[in-house]
Amino acid sequence: EAVLVANSRRISLAIIDVALNDMPGTALAARLKAIEPALPVVMTTNDHRPELEAEARKVGLLFYAHKPASHRVIGEVVEKALRS
Repeated sequence: EAVLVANSRRISLAIIDVALNDMPGTALAARLKAIEPALPVVMTTNDHRPELEAEARKVGLLFYAHKPASHRVIGEVVEKALRS
């Protein structure tokens, strides 16, 4: 569904969980970045494995947040993304 939205209108920011039901969050991030390379992407996860973060960062993330991420931190990241 996110890919359909990205194909039909401009998105300012994507916040994606690493663990999605129908595909890995990294795959969704890569598909969205293929549509809009400048799209700021924030990924969130409960999984703290360094190799997962390294794989996710290859997509070109703005921020990788370990849950629970504070509202302040997420707010700062969103504000930074929307200013750029």
